[in-house]
This record gives sequence, structure tokens and C-alpha cells, in this order.
Amino acid sequence: MLRTFFVGVFATFVLTMPVLAQDDTAENGEPEVAADAAPAAEEEPAAEEEPAAEEEPAAEEEPAAEEEVVSMHDWEFALQPTQHAPSGAGVVKVTEGDAGQALVVEVEGLPLIDELDQEDRDVNAYTVWIVPSKERVKESTLAGVVTVGPEGTGAFESTTSLETFGIIVTATPDGAPEAISGVPVLTGIPVTSAPPAAPAEDAAADTPPAEGEAAPAEDAAADAPPAEGEAEPEAEEPDEEAQGQAF
Repeated sequence: MLRTFFVGVFATFVLTMPVLAQDDTAENGEPEVAADAAPAAEEEPAAEEEPAAEEEPAAEEEPAAEEEVVSMHDWEFALQPTQHAPSGAGVVKVTEGDAGQALVVEVEGLPLIDELDQEDRDVNAYTVWIVPSKERVKESTLAGVVTVGPEGTGAFESTTSLETFGIIVTATPDGAPEAISGVPVLTGIPVTSAPPAAPAEDAAADTPPAEGEAAPAEDAAADAPPAEGEAEPEAEEPDEEAQGQAF
């Protein structure tokens, strides 16, 4: 019976050993390791990103073709400055029509009107005159007044029934003189829309004589030097308008 007692105690001791071991592990703070725990899988390295494709440079835009400027007038002529406005310039643009010719006068580089005052008279306006021809300047008709700004530019529109005409711009005391007057600043006379054909007589005069023929007496006389004691002919002097003198 005693033997049976010791066998029971021994069996009890053997059975309680694992429990005591677990308690001891918990008290020491050591984690329990699962026997069947699989090792952590290694992380695969991140795939390298492919470099972004280089953007192709934008194609250069071709410059837009310049638009062809269509002239809205049929012909034009320039205005020349006089000694009173040496920096001035102008152009007259003419458009032909059934009822006459429309004209636009554009000026630039003109001085302030007060700078053209003279001792015996003051000027206050730039007036535009339509001139029939160089020989008929005194018969010029007033077209109107062109307004010139501080920068010396201005434009004026009018009409005329003349096919051949010129333009003179003058500085006058007022904007409505009865006849052409004042200080001329721009001139352009005469002007034609189509140059006239050369007369037959002039063409014959320009034709050299045939071989064996004598030169005309007038030409021979013109080419001959003056006889001893005779004075040479005087050259023609330019008119007042060409010199830019006041009317």
C-alpha cells in the first residue's frame, strides 16, 4: 500500500512539471515561440522606375505670311519741302472716279504754325491749294485746311475735276483766303496721271541725220561757240514758287 502511495505521488509530480515550466516562462517575460511559426517572408525589392521619356521639342511655328497690302488709290506723287520747312514731307494719293478725282494729302515734319510768323503778318493755319499747272499758280483754288498736330503730321481729303494738277501747302493768316497766299511749306506741281506722248516734231528732232545729210541749221548754230565779242545767252532763273518765297 505504501508502494502504491509513492507511485501516485510520482505520477502527480511528473504531470505537474510542464505547467510549472510555463508559469516560470511567463514570470521571466520571455515570449513563447510557436514551434510551427514560419519565418517572415523577405520583402521583394521595389522595381526600378523607368525614366520618363524625353519630350520632343515643339516644332517651331512658321511665321505667318505677310498679307499683301492692296493699294486703295490709283496713283500718287510726293510733295517737296521749301526753305521754310526743310524737315517737311508729304504725299498726295489720288483715286480716279466718274465724278472726278478724290485726293488725300498726308504731311509730316511740319513746324508749329507759330514758328512761321513773319514780321509783317502772323499765320494761323495750313491751307491746301489745288494748282492747275506751274504756269497757272495764281489760278490755284483753295481745297481746305489741313490740321497739323504737335508732332508735325496731318491728313486732308478733297476732290477735284482736274485730270492734271498739283498741290501747294501754305501757312496763311486764316483758313479762308480768297487767293493763294501765305508762306509755302510744301509744293508738288505739276503732276499727271499719265505722261503725255512726245510730239512728232520733238521725236524728229531727236532722230540723228542719215549718213551724208547735213545737220539742221538751228542745231549747228546752237552748237557753234559765240563769235568773239558776243555775249553768251543768260540761263533762265527759277520762278518764285520754286524758291519757296511767300506769295
